[in-house]
Amino acid sequence: MYVLLSNSDMSPEEVFKHYKRRWKIETFFQFLKNRGDFNYLKFQDYYLEQGFAFIMLITGQIHQLMVKAVKSQNDRTFSTRDAILTARMMKTERQKSTWYLKNIRKKDLERLAKTGFTPQLYAPV
Repeated sequence: MYVLLSNSDMSPEEVFKHYKRRWKIETFFQFLKNRGDFNYLKFQDYYLEQGFAFIMLITGQIHQLMVKAVKSQNDRTFSTRDAILTARMMKTERQKSTWYLKNIRKKDLERLAKTGFTPQLYAPV
């Protein structure tokens, strides 16, 4: 038997709403620990740890945007993992003062464009 006590003036519905928002954080950390494979990283420096946590937060937000974009396609043959692997195969190369996108296939660009991601083929520095 579990008994939860609160000295808050919030209604049960409000408590549940706050807990539900908190649950997203818990599932994000679960993702980092289990799927991100960051268990073996140990930081001795507080500022390095905080910087890494910030990078992981941004990475998690990008991942969630990709999940939503892929789901919006309603295409069971293309997963979030496929989108990440497709984007990962694209490489950039710097020639003088311009970055060029390399290792791209037209069908990959078209597929990513459906998710709302259209990479630039070159970018001046």
